Amino acid sequence: MNELEQLNSLLTGGTENKRLTDLEYRLNNIKQRSQEIAEILPEAVRSLQNQSDFIDALQTSVDNCVKQAIHNDPNSYVNALLPAEKILLNKATTNAIKPIKLILKEQQTQFKNITQQ
Repeated sequence: MNELEQLNSLLTGGTENKRLTDLEYRLNNIKQRSQEIAEILPEAVRSLQNQSDFIDALQTSVDNCVKQAIHNDPNSYVNALLPAEKILLNKATTNAIKPIKLILKEQQTQFKNITQQ
């Protein structure tokens, strides 16, 4: 250790070296960096001034990922969408049958009136 390094160590009490070692560890440790980024990423995305640029930047990548995932395992997506499709189909069917039910009910009432006479 040269005299300048010794003087620096004496003046900082070795804390500067410790801080540099800690920073180097954080930069070189991918798992540590990933964890730190994951902690701040949601707030960073929420605070974007122009989220449309962010969405545009991710759109193609996300589209390609979803297409590839569906291609690789279509059943998982069918199973995921089936409950929602069932609800929509039930609503559509109910709405389509409503007028028919009303007509049948009217005809039933008319038939009862005719048979009671």
